[in-house]
Amino acid sequence: MNMMALYRAMQRKKYQVVNNKIVEKFTIKEIFADNWDDFLAEMAIQGKPVREVIRKEVEKIIGCQDPAKGFALYVCTKCEKILHVPFTCKSRFCNCCGAKYSKDRALAMSAKLLDCGHRHVVFTIPEELRKYFAYDRNLLNLLFQAAANTVTFCFNRRNKSENYVPGMICVLHTFGRDLKWNPHIHMIVCEEAIGNSNIWRRFDHFNYEGLRRSWQFSILKLLSEHIKDPSFKTVVDSLYARYKQGFYVNSPPVKNFSAGVVNYTDC
Repeated sequence: MNMMALYRAMQRKKYQVVNNKIVEKFTIKEIFADNWDDFLAEMAIQGKPVREVIRKEVEKIIGCQDPAKGFALYVCTKCEKILHVPFTCKSRFCNCCGAKYSKDRALAMSAKLLDCGHRHVVFTIPEELRKYFAYDRNLLNLLFQAAANTVTFCFNRRNKSENYVPGMICVLHTFGRDLKWNPHIHMIVCEEAIGNSNIWRRFDHFNYEGLRRSWQFSILKLLSEHIKDPSFKTVVDSLYARYKQGFYVNSPPVKNFSAGVVNYTDC
């Protein structure tokens, strides 16, 4: 058997080659099934209860495609062959069901977008603010509002009387590449807009300095209105002093726009 045939056979048997060594493959479902109870027990010992919504989603993953939880039965009328198809969990957190959900959602969103240039804008917050969103998840809604206010303000700086309303799609990510808590907004925004004069205007230049300063002002203003702790004012003052250029915003133009771009923002 040649190496390619061996590799394919190992894939079927849930093995793979890593650094010239044969190692066993594990699915995310298997990892949760083997370790979830121990994880819950450890969190209880540390006094860190797991949120109910997380419990439910993980339990869905563990039970995904379990015939005991239901299945569809198909019978061929000619050969009488029977096929059992277990029900899936439909959870976005599931690596199987979630991938299908993201793909379908990306296709649906991309079909609604205008035939024009777009920007993929990423709005981030400094580490000093992340704990407030972790403590009160309702504050996450303010990220959407602040991001929309920022882009709308920057569009209307060109002509305030026009009252431009740019087209945008916002998606929240609550983690970074290192999988640590890091809430931030991904936005796809049209590079064109229409105002009170009903004339299409192109906005192919995004002022980074203006975006960053406006984003900083918008999110800190909204947070100040919702966080009643008097000490938060000191935090706001320190953030303005430390981030004199505003909070980080990246706004590259989208080339070869496709559903894949939407899919990335929704992962």
